[in-house]
Amino acid sequence: MAFTDEPKGLQQSLDQESLLHRMIKQIRRSLDLQEILTTTVSQVRLFLGADRVKVYRFDADGSGEVIAESIHDQRLPSLLGLRFPVHDIPQEAREMFLLAQQRSIVDVANGKIGLSPLQSKETGKRLQTNIYYRQVNPCHIQYLKAMGVQSSLVVPILDCDPQEQLAKPKLWGLLVSHQSEPRKILKRELKVLQQVADQVAIAIAQSNLLTVARAKQEREATINRVTTLLHKLPTIQLQGALEEVITAFDGVGGRLYIEQSGELYTWGNQPTLAYELDNSIIEQHPIWQNWMAECKEGNIWAIADLYKEPRLRVLALAFRSTQIRGLMVIPLHYRETFIGVLSIFRSEFETEILWAGRCEKNRRQLLPQLSFEVWREQKKVQAPEWKPEDISLAQALFDHFSMAIQQQQMYKQVQSLNANLELRVQEQT
Repeated sequence: MAFTDEPKGLQQSLDQESLLHRMIKQIRRSLDLQEILTTTVSQVRLFLGADRVKVYRFDADGSGEVIAESIHDQRLPSLLGLRFPVHDIPQEAREMFLLAQQRSIVDVANGKIGLSPLQSKETGKRLQTNIYYRQVNPCHIQYLKAMGVQSSLVVPILDCDPQEQLAKPKLWGLLVSHQSEPRKILKRELKVLQQVADQVAIAIAQSNLLTVARAKQEREATINRVTTLLHKLPTIQLQGALEEVITAFDGVGGRLYIEQSGELYTWGNQPTLAYELDNSIIEQHPIWQNWMAECKEGNIWAIADLYKEPRLRVLALAFRSTQIRGLMVIPLHYRETFIGVLSIFRSEFETEILWAGRCEKNRRQLLPQLSFEVWREQKKVQAPEWKPEDISLAQALFDHFSMAIQQQQMYKQVQSLNANLELRVQEQT
């Protein structure tokens, strides 16, 4: 995709501005990010007259996925939903996309790539829309040819964490245009696409803020529901509170064990101790008791894979008959007194990834698959991840359960003392 300063007619310029304004209006009108991205690729494809426009999103491990796409008349195959390995986009290219917000334009026929950094990598200052050419890596050319692409344009999309005001932007994804034939692009077109990418970045930030706000609202609603169930003395509803907590954590089961009374509340899938382990209650087993003795007040154990936890290698046998793999253990304390333990179970799961042009680490296999076959990868018995927001919710619930159980025990003690007192009064009378 060559780069040119060649002027266009006034009407075409007005059309470009009108199209950009419509695009920005549609982006700002919706709070649904997927709808915004679908609108973006459609409008950009019309704006450039491209054969395919896609939004490519990076994952934390550096791999990526095509999450939005618009294709004209099936001139190029669809990539929507396909994932690409971390080697697909070299680390150096990702760094330039991030640090200099570099745009790239590839002309496959001439074997050249045009690079246009938006800002200085060294100073961070914004630069003019200039471009310099160099020969493109033959691997890149072969990769594009394998997809039937003769020219491409890539504009980075950045994102800032809404919860961290001083956080540096990160490379969220790429806005990519593909042509099955060579195509020149004007400076003003590149400028418009940069403005679109900036608007998409704003939409992503707004979506992140909305996600954070909704998560906070759900967290507060969960705490309120649990608090209502826990503080209804004398009818405290520990069973209902347990079920509410398990649901909030997307668990498949859980337990609430109270040390002093030996009470056990359960819901959903449960471990089963073998006969040779003596006790029928896992919380009363010496290994579990020793483990809890190590826990200090407020210490929450979030275990993604219980079979990899050294402390549980014996007790893990109790989970073999279930699909439970994730385990969160919340020891309950009131001041210095150990009250009991709240446990939440998560099920193992399977994943299926559709890879396109799968690359391996072997240098001889870095060239893209010329047939561009789709690779299907299945991962079984995956361990669920406990996220920071899960730990935060568990810490908030810790206080409510500890206080409610302590109050219930005190209430029972007072009731028992009153009953004994009345009995003694009756006997004396």
